[in-house]
Amino acid sequence: MPLPDVQAKSPFQTPLVASKSSDDKQACTYSSAEDSGDQVSIVVLATDYATAKKARAALDDARQAAVDHGLPLSRIDDLGDSSFAWGVDEVFVEAVAGDRLISATLQGEWPDTTDDAKIAAGTELVRTVISRLP
Repeated sequence: MPLPDVQAKSPFQTPLVASKSSDDKQACTYSSAEDSGDQVSIVVLATDYATAKKARAALDDARQAAVDHGLPLSRIDDLGDSSFAWGVDEVFVEAVAGDRLISATLQGEWPDTTDDAKIAAGTELVRTVISRLP
């Protein structure tokens, strides 16, 4: 996703100024300047699975890991086939769309940028990725 699209949805006061794709093009990290007072980042990841059932199993595993670590979970309606958010400061929004698991991870500016604001922004980022899937 182009940096301007992510900047437009970012909940952070600190601007995102850089983006870097993983070698396999499944993940992209968007970050603030290294010399900014408060480091922030957003990671968008799209993972393909052999089947929708395996993608859903990966989502279920992530949900169970959050529960096992005692992290708060939030249900998200109308995002992909199934979705939820979890975390404190580092907030994850995860959704299954067919045989793909899409996630957005937002971190930084806590508590000034609330977890709820990160969930809302992450939801819109994941929704945008899903809308652009072939």
